[in-house]
Amino acid sequence: MYDIEEIRENYKDLYDEKIIQIARNESKGLRPDVLEVLKNEIIKRKLDLTLITWVEAESKQITDIEKEEIVKTIKNLPCPNCHSTKQELRGYEINTVVSIIIDCIDTTEIRFLCRECGKKKKITSIIKTLFLGLWSKRGIIITPFTLLKDIINLFLANKISNRIFDEFIEENIGRIRLRGKTDKALTSLVNNFNKKTE
Repeated sequence: MYDIEEIRENYKDLYDEKIIQIARNESKGLRPDVLEVLKNEIIKRKLDLTLITWVEAESKQITDIEKEEIVKTIKNLPCPNCHSTKQELRGYEINTVVSIIIDCIDTTEIRFLCRECGKKKKITSIIKTLFLGLWSKRGIIITPFTLLKDIINLFLANKISNRIFDEFIEENIGRIRLRGKTDKALTSLVNNFNKKTE
């Protein structure tokens, strides 16, 4: 582990762009004393002070109460697929294997959907994998494992959903804190999250 004085000296030698990159993308994993060095560098260099706001929002420990509040709000948002609010949103892991003669495409989508849309998407994925997954050498090996994994995952649906919520909040906590925990802000984040994994 580096001594704080060494880190301070290293940060002095970095270009502004690198300091900005660390603030935007790497601040979550930094020790509190290193965060102070980073914030001081931002101030000394007269960089955009919103970087400090971002660093603080991103790096502050999330409490169980804060996490529960975010999860509850997300669960009650409209489904990104059918826009219904009749059912709570859940996290789904959807695996598909499609063979294309000499190779296969093995994809995993992580999505927030209502129970009905999630069920349809899972069934479609399983059927697609069953009929299109076996038509390559690699597909013959991967398809049975993917189907078995999806069948086992049916019994672990709540655990998988909770993991997806935890990972989503961990990855987006800075954005959630800065944009607010409103339905509108969280709907935008959830929709962007779903699009990323399509």
